[in-house]
Amino acid sequence: MTSSVLLEERPEQGTDRIGLRAFSRLLCDLRRTIGISQEELSGRSGLSVRTIRNLETGRTERPRKRTCELLASALELSGGEAGRLMAAAGWADGVWKPPTLTYPQRPSELPAATSILVGRGHVLAEVRRRLANDLAAPNSGRLLMVTGPPGSGKTAVVLHAAYQLRERFPDGQVFVDLDGSHDVPLVGDVTARLLRALGVDRWPRSAEERAAMLRAVLADRRVLLVVDNVDSEAQIRPLLPCLSGSAVLVASRCKLWALPGGHTIELGALSLQESVLLLARLAGRERTQAEPAAVHSIVRSCEGLPLALHIAGWWIAARPHRKLGDLADRLADENLRMRYLRIGDLSVASSVEAGFRRLPETARHALHRLGSLRGAFDVQEAAHVLEMTTVAAADVVDDLVHWQMVRMTSPTVGGIHRYRLHDSVRLYVSQLLGCEDGRPRDGERPHGPQENSRVQKPAVQQCAAFGETLGRRHF
Repeated sequence: MTSSVLLEERPEQGTDRIGLRAFSRLLCDLRRTIGISQEELSGRSGLSVRTIRNLETGRTERPRKRTCELLASALELSGGEAGRLMAAAGWADGVWKPPTLTYPQRPSELPAATSILVGRGHVLAEVRRRLANDLAAPNSGRLLMVTGPPGSGKTAVVLHAAYQLRERFPDGQVFVDLDGSHDVPLVGDVTARLLRALGVDRWPRSAEERAAMLRAVLADRRVLLVVDNVDSEAQIRPLLPCLSGSAVLVASRCKLWALPGGHTIELGALSLQESVLLLARLAGRERTQAEPAAVHSIVRSCEGLPLALHIAGWWIAARPHRKLGDLADRLADENLRMRYLRIGDLSVASSVEAGFRRLPETARHALHRLGSLRGAFDVQEAAHVLEMTTVAAADVVDDLVHWQMVRMTSPTVGGIHRYRLHDSVRLYVSQLLGCEDGRPRDGERPHGPQENSRVQKPAVQQCAAFGETLGRRHF
């Protein structure tokens, strides 16, 4: 069943059946020439399978002109072939014009951005400088990628930047969220999504031709495409030849090194001062000034991550009768921290899980084992925990750095590179998964029957199950 509205041609009586047979034979021959079934022609044209069957068997006496136009477009006929089809249906002298693209008023699809953004002014300035300058020059398209660890505010940054750039892209702003589309290239369904947003009501069936049509549509327009939750270069590469005066702004969980001509901005943690300022703006300056020790404790537990700080600030604002020290004590306890870093449909755990479930299975297994390490570690220590050679361990750790699950500490000690898991990642894999290779840890307290079945699940399944219970929305 096609997602478009299926049009149906009703059989009529009493017209010239000789011309009818000519049309039926021609339509059937044209369909078979390109090797597609009636069901496939239905999907391409938006006509129902029953309508196509009636047309090919002669039950429909005179096809409507619009029906013939849809068939000609779906069969990708040349002007002459389309004219033959129209003439066989009895329409004028067989003159046929291909459908034209009708553009609506500029699309403005940007979702709401978080109202408070602290410590990212220099990042926004860099985005504006790289995407807004010299767009009138030929081949001046821009590609900019924002990356960072879970909860670092990638989506918030690209949305704030997109709102600031709207006037520089007068032909519209289109937003696409690829969350849940792991390894699905942009040339598939998402390309159709972009074409629809840009005013195209029909598009070719093949992914390659859809990409070509998208390039044609964008050739002389200035459109800002914002793509969130990107995982691979394959999801973005089809856009690169068609930028012209347009631009693509990407929020990605990992660095996309294989994309030519792009620039990457990596987000880090907020500084102590920035974190305190953000918490004060969310929770209220009077309350934060009244409990400075609690504020600093909360900030340390949040690790400078904007998502964690937003959740903490909203938790405090929602409980005007509570002391800030109440939350500080709960976050200081690592056994409770992830439980309290959630509010509504937002949670730090869901942000980590969104990245974790996209890792290759070997990387997920390795990260789960590395969760037992506290503090910084080197490749030798990683190799011991992972039970592999140092060469193999070095490659695994590099992959986890690429996926923003592990960071390299600075400076290095004695020329030996050292690494550490982000605290939110370490707590997620060590506590929320709650097992090692599907077995409870030594000394772990017994669980009830229902809980015991949970901790015995394989780590990857348990991660997915936990993620389903949390909101998918994240910064």
